[in-house]
Amino acid sequence: MASAGLSGEGRELYYATVGDGPDVFWLQARIHGNELHSTEAVLQILRYLGSGRSAEAARIREALTVIVIPMYNPDGATANIR
Repeated sequence: MASAGLSGEGRELYYATVGDGPDVFWLQARIHGNELHSTEAVLQILRYLGSGRSAEAARIREALTVIVIPMYNPDGATANIR
């Protein structure tokens, strides 16, 4: 994980990158702070793509650079509001 910067209230905006393909795929979750299931969904995708057990995940990593931001709105998540 790395940080893309800070939210309006000073919280880190973490992201992870998997794959090194020529095309970039951006995946962000929890844009609205009260949509908590989206974070878990993208973390499951990230775990799948990062695993070395799937030939399909390996093909995706070769074709794409996937950037995942699991919590795009940490301020709204803390307050549990949109």
